[in-house]
Amino acid sequence: MTLDKDRIGSLIVFIFCAVAWTFLDDMPAEAAFFPRLIVGFAMALSVIWGFSTLWAHTPEQKGDADAVDGSASAGTFMENPRNFAVFSACLVAYIILIDTIGYFTSSALFVIGASLLLGYRRPLVVVSTAAAFVLFIYVVFVVIFERPLPLEFFQPQ
Repeated sequence: MTLDKDRIGSLIVFIFCAVAWTFLDDMPAEAAFFPRLIVGFAMALSVIWGFSTLWAHTPEQKGDADAVDGSASAGTFMENPRNFAVFSACLVAYIILIDTIGYFTSSALFVIGASLLLGYRRPLVVVSTAAAFVLFIYVVFVVIFERPLPLEFFQPQ
Protein backbone atom coordinates (compact mmCIF):
# COMPACT_ATOMS: atom_id res chain seq x y z
CA MET A 1 0.00 0.00 0.00
CA THR A 2 2.81 2.42 0.85
CA LEU A 3 4.54 1.79 -2.47
CA ASP A 4 1.28 2.57 -4.27
CA LYS A 5 1.14 5.92 -2.44
CA ASP A 6 4.72 6.62 -3.52
CA ARG A 7 3.95 5.78 -7.14
CA ILE A 8 0.90 8.06 -7.08
CA GLY A 9 2.87 10.77 -5.28
CA SER A 10 5.68 10.66 -7.85
CA LEU A 11 3.14 10.88 -10.66
CA ILE A 12 1.41 13.86 -9.03
CA VAL A 13 4.74 15.67 -8.58
CA PHE A 14 5.69 14.96 -12.20
CA ILE A 15 2.35 16.25 -13.54
CA PHE A 16 2.52 19.32 -11.30
CA CYS A 17 6.04 20.09 -12.56
CA ALA A 18 4.96 19.64 -16.18
CA VAL A 19 2.12 22.13 -15.64
CA ALA A 20 4.46 24.54 -13.84
CA TRP A 21 6.88 24.28 -16.78
CA THR A 22 4.16 25.47 -19.16
CA PHE A 23 3.43 28.50 -16.95
CA LEU A 24 7.06 29.53 -17.33
CA ASP A 25 6.60 29.99 -21.09
CA ASP A 26 5.08 33.43 -20.43
CA MET A 27 8.17 34.68 -18.59
CA PRO A 28 11.24 36.17 -20.26
CA ALA A 29 13.91 33.51 -20.87
CA GLU A 30 16.34 35.12 -18.43
CA ALA A 31 13.77 35.28 -15.64
CA ALA A 32 12.52 31.76 -16.29
CA PHE A 33 15.97 30.17 -16.14
CA PHE A 34 16.11 29.51 -12.39
CA PRO A 35 12.49 28.39 -11.99
CA ARG A 36 12.96 26.02 -14.94
CA LEU A 37 16.10 24.68 -13.32
CA ILE A 38 14.18 23.95 -10.11
CA VAL A 39 11.15 22.49 -11.91
CA GLY A 40 13.39 20.33 -14.12
CA PHE A 41 15.26 19.07 -11.08
CA ALA A 42 11.95 18.27 -9.35
CA MET A 43 10.76 16.40 -12.46
CA ALA A 44 13.95 14.34 -12.55
CA LEU A 45 13.60 13.52 -8.85
CA SER A 46 9.96 12.50 -9.34
CA VAL A 47 11.03 10.08 -12.08
CA ILE A 48 13.71 8.62 -9.79
CA TRP A 49 11.14 8.42 -7.00
CA GLY A 50 8.68 6.58 -9.25
CA PHE A 51 11.27 4.11 -10.52
CA SER A 52 12.59 3.48 -7.02
CA THR A 53 9.21 2.02 -6.06
CA LEU A 54 9.71 -0.68 -8.68
CA TRP A 55 12.70 -2.08 -6.82
CA ALA A 56 11.78 -1.20 -3.23
CA HIS A 57 10.31 -3.77 -0.93
CA THR A 58 8.54 -3.59 2.37
CA PRO A 59 8.98 -6.11 5.20
CA GLU A 60 5.47 -7.44 4.52
CA GLN A 61 6.33 -8.25 0.91
CA LYS A 62 9.66 -9.98 1.43
CA GLY A 63 9.29 -11.25 5.00
CA ASP A 64 12.23 -9.17 6.20
CA ALA A 65 13.35 -10.68 9.50
CA ASP A 66 15.22 -7.51 10.50
CA ALA A 67 11.99 -5.49 10.60
CA VAL A 68 10.32 -7.41 13.40
CA ASP A 69 10.42 -4.31 15.60
CA GLY A 70 8.13 -2.51 13.15
CA SER A 71 10.79 -0.45 11.39
CA ALA A 72 10.78 -0.76 7.64
CA SER A 73 14.06 -1.52 5.90
CA ALA A 74 12.95 0.44 2.82
CA GLY A 75 11.45 3.77 3.87
CA THR A 76 8.93 5.71 1.86
CA PHE A 77 9.20 9.19 0.46
CA MET A 78 5.72 10.27 1.45
CA GLU A 79 5.18 9.35 5.08
CA ASN A 80 2.56 12.02 5.67
CA PRO A 81 0.07 12.75 2.85
CA ARG A 82 -1.23 15.82 4.73
CA ASN A 83 2.20 17.44 4.63
CA PHE A 84 2.47 16.61 0.93
CA ALA A 85 -0.88 18.28 0.28
CA VAL A 86 0.04 21.34 2.38
CA PHE A 87 3.38 21.72 0.61
CA SER A 88 1.75 21.29 -2.81
CA ALA A 89 -0.81 23.98 -1.99
CA CYS A 90 1.97 26.32 -0.82
CA LEU A 91 3.85 25.67 -4.05
CA VAL A 92 0.80 26.50 -6.17
CA ALA A 93 0.27 29.72 -4.21
CA TYR A 94 3.97 30.55 -4.61
CA ILE A 95 3.85 30.13 -8.38
CA ILE A 96 0.76 32.34 -8.63
CA LEU A 97 2.20 35.01 -6.33
CA ILE A 98 5.50 35.36 -8.20
CA ASP A 99 3.87 37.37 -10.99
CA THR A 100 1.46 39.13 -8.63
CA ILE A 101 3.69 40.44 -5.83
CA GLY A 102 7.21 39.71 -7.09
CA TYR A 103 9.82 37.01 -6.82
CA PHE A 104 11.56 37.98 -3.60
CA THR A 105 8.40 38.77 -1.62
CA SER A 106 6.67 35.57 -2.71
CA SER A 107 9.83 33.53 -1.99
CA ALA A 108 10.03 34.89 1.55
CA LEU A 109 6.31 34.26 2.09
CA PHE A 110 6.66 30.74 0.68
CA VAL A 111 9.51 29.78 3.01
CA ILE A 112 7.78 31.27 6.06
CA GLY A 113 4.30 29.99 5.21
CA ALA A 114 5.34 26.47 4.25
CA SER A 115 7.53 26.14 7.34
CA LEU A 116 4.79 27.25 9.71
CA LEU A 117 2.06 25.21 8.02
CA LEU A 118 4.25 22.10 8.13
CA GLY A 119 4.67 22.49 11.87
CA TYR A 120 7.97 24.27 12.37
CA ARG A 121 7.43 26.61 15.31
CA ARG A 122 10.65 28.58 15.87
CA PRO A 123 9.84 32.01 14.36
CA LEU A 124 13.38 33.38 14.58
CA VAL A 125 14.76 30.40 12.65
CA VAL A 126 11.94 30.53 10.08
CA VAL A 127 12.37 34.25 9.39
CA SER A 128 16.18 33.97 9.37
CA THR A 129 16.01 31.10 6.89
CA ALA A 130 13.66 33.04 4.63
CA ALA A 131 15.89 36.12 4.75
CA ALA A 132 19.04 34.07 4.07
CA PHE A 133 17.35 32.31 1.12
CA VAL A 134 16.15 35.57 -0.45
CA LEU A 135 19.56 37.20 0.07
CA PHE A 136 21.29 34.19 -1.49
CA ILE A 137 19.01 34.26 -4.55
CA TYR A 138 19.50 38.03 -4.88
CA VAL A 139 23.30 37.80 -4.74
CA VAL A 140 23.54 34.85 -7.12
CA PHE A 141 21.02 35.86 -9.77
CA VAL A 142 20.85 39.65 -9.62
CA VAL A 143 24.37 40.59 -8.56
CA ILE A 144 26.54 37.78 -9.98
CA PHE A 145 24.60 36.49 -13.02
CA GLU A 146 22.77 39.79 -13.67
CA ARG A 147 19.55 37.93 -14.46
CA PRO A 148 16.27 39.83 -14.22
CA LEU A 149 13.68 38.35 -11.90
CA PRO A 150 9.99 39.27 -11.77
CA LEU A 151 9.53 42.78 -10.36
CA GLU A 152 8.24 43.38 -6.87
CA PHE A 153 4.78 44.87 -6.38
CA PHE A 154 6.28 48.17 -5.18
CA GLN A 155 8.67 48.59 -8.13
CA PRO A 156 7.58 50.65 -11.14
CA GLN A 157 6.87 48.64 -14.27
